[in-house]
Amino acid sequence: MKAKQVERNCAISAADNGQRMFLLIPILTKICDDVEYENLDTDKKLQDCVDNFLKRPSNKIEVTINNEPIKHLKNYEIKTGKFPVELPNGGLYSLHGVTGSGSARAGGYWIVTQVFPQSSLAIHLKGETSLVSPEEDKTIKYIAGSNFCTEVLYNITTN
Repeated sequence: MKAKQVERNCAISAADNGQRMFLLIPILTKICDDVEYENLDTDKKLQDCVDNFLKRPSNKIEVTINNEPIKHLKNYEIKTGKFPVELPNGGLYSLHGVTGSGSARAGGYWIVTQVFPQSSLAIHLKGETSLVSPEEDKTIKYIAGSNFCTEVLYNITTN
């Protein structure tokens, strides 16, 4: 599966008080919650769901900044602690009949880059994952043949 590249142009006002400014950019992330996945009914199962996503061999991530590849992206793994989640009626998940309150954990690959005044950055990111079989990961429900791909070029300018 190949994602169609999306291009985003972003203008950022740089801090004029001498403070440094950084961007936190998600590459490939996963939220595991006990509202969408009722079988994730303990904190350990929520954490296992995140861990199983992060160790999937099908995860592919690539990032370049101004055409320079960022190496060792698997070292940029971030996991959250447990946090409350609300999936309201009329929200995105309600399209699939999923609503309610519960708990979640998240994990994924993120980069942080510094932004300088009067500069420009071209940040190109690609992420891909496919769902493994239920025998490999029993923590979530599966839709056969499901894949997720993303490819975005962020053209960022600061003033």
